[in-house]
Amino acid sequence: MDKIISSITNILNIDDEILTKFLGYLHPMTVPKKTILIRSLITDENVYIIEKGIARSYVMINEKEVTSWFSKEGELIFSTNSFYGKTEGYENERVQILEDSLLYYIKISDLEELCFQHIEISN
Repeated sequence: MDKIISSITNILNIDDEILTKFLGYLHPMTVPKKTILIRSLITDENVYIIEKGIARSYVMINEKEVTSWFSKEGELIFSTNSFYGKTEGYENERVQILEDSLLYYIKISDLEELCFQHIEISN
């Protein structure tokens, strides 16, 4: 979890107790390369943080994959439509894991609850 902790503490001045509480909600998962983690039009109730690996977000336009974003170690991955609600232009967004990866995930509902309890987490 070193990359995740480093990413958080480099951005935020967060109390160790609150950081530990947040980390307690994270669940590890290994994902093989080429996995489509987030599929279009399917609700995904999790936010993922990359500990090891890389991912790309893309949409299909005229039967071609058009990459819109790359996510690297220490960064978040989530379904825009699941996290923000139906968002115009993101209906067909997909996220593919590009190499064997270690991710940690937290349920969106748990993250929202933690954000209401601790401003540091919402930041």
